[in-house]
Amino acid sequence: MSERNYHEHAKESHDSGFDATACKMAVPDDPIIFTKAPSSVIGPGAAIPSYLGPTESVNYEGELAVVISGEGRGITKEDAFNYVYGYTVINDVTARTLQHKQWFIGKSLDGFCPMGRSS
Repeated sequence: MSERNYHEHAKESHDSGFDATACKMAVPDDPIIFTKAPSSVIGPGAAIPSYLGPTESVNYEGELAVVISGEGRGITKEDAFNYVYGYTVINDVTARTLQHKQWFIGKSLDGFCPMGRSS
């Protein structure tokens, strides 16, 4: 998932002074990838436990997620899609102040990744 998925957001992140990436340019040449802990996933319609964000800086945005199937290491480019189970849209909930220090922590609080289809 890319935290800089469109130019205005990339510029906003870069100009904030809290850029958690090693990237020194506003719009990177390559996508920035991040992960979320399995405990962050909740179903559609479930209440997001924003009270778990200790800094009152909870924010959200829609993201395209790649669902990985199986285990692998040293996977070649040619074999990469053999490990993709599918794609889905998620609500990427983030405690922004925590993210500015460490992306995984800010994005992986329990319940901070609603996904699935509601009827």
